[in-house]
Amino acid sequence: MKLKLIAESRIKNDNIDSEILARLLKNNWVLESYVPDKKIREIRRIVRTRINLKRVPTGFKTGFIWN
Repeated sequence: MKLKLIAESRIKNDNIDSEILARLLKNNWVLESYVPDKKIREIRRIVRTRINLKRVPTGFKTGFIWN
């Protein structure tokens, strides 16, 4: 909840924000983020490339080109 408050606050103060983050980390109140291993990242990259390649002919047919 505090991390969300830091991210959404309009007035940024790096000194205060960093102190709050340090306290949260020290007390293990920050959840770890999931980072998939290299094999999974590569599979995801290949799937994204395939999806984007399949969009190209559709874009020509409909007159809309995907980036």
